[in-house]
Amino acid sequence: MKLVIRDIDHFQSFLAETLGPVLGIKSLRSSFVLRTVVDRTDLPLIDVLVRSASDI
Repeated sequence: MKLVIRDIDHFQSFLAETLGPVLGIKSLRSSFVLRTVVDRTDLPLIDVLVRSASDI
């Protein structure tokens, strides 16, 4: 899950009130980005497909 939060207090509230009560969640692990270098989630699969096709 990728979140953008206002501050650490808002994050703590989200964990306690939104994710905490969800059944089936055994544990939570978090990491924080201090500086964004690249902000995208797409994968350049078309490049891989084109390269693979030319290798055949």
